[in-house]
Amino acid sequence: MDIQELDKFKEDPSVASAMQFGEALTKKDLNIEDKRLIFREAFKIVGSKEKLEAIINMWAVGTMIEANLPYTQKIEAVRQVLKDKELTPSMIEQWATVIYDLNHAPKDILDFIAIDIRNIRGISKELKARLGHPNP
Repeated sequence: MDIQELDKFKEDPSVASAMQFGEALTKKDLNIEDKRLIFREAFKIVGSKEKLEAIINMWAVGTMIEANLPYTQKIEAVRQVLKDKELTPSMIEQWATVIYDLNHAPKDILDFIAIDIRNIRGISKELKARLGHPNP
């Protein structure tokens, strides 16, 4: 499995390359187990850099919500991502937009993500409109 963005992330482990890698892998048409193994490799690159670890974790959770796991486990994982102080609102919004656009998660999970983002961090007008909010 060749993930070009993973190679870029290995060469230059930065916030930008972590975001590009996470988004690319989330969008890639691979089974969840293969994605999990690639995310595991990315966690090894991160080391003790908390911001990079938070970014990789965020994207890994985005893939996890596609898996056949109990809703409560998925919702708790999403809530932990949303509470992570290392992640900026724009990072979370980019992540949520990708997850929503891919529609890989059940609608209930997407609704929980939208509600939690609004309650915890606020939500932009663009994302409100995309999520079907009546008053963007």
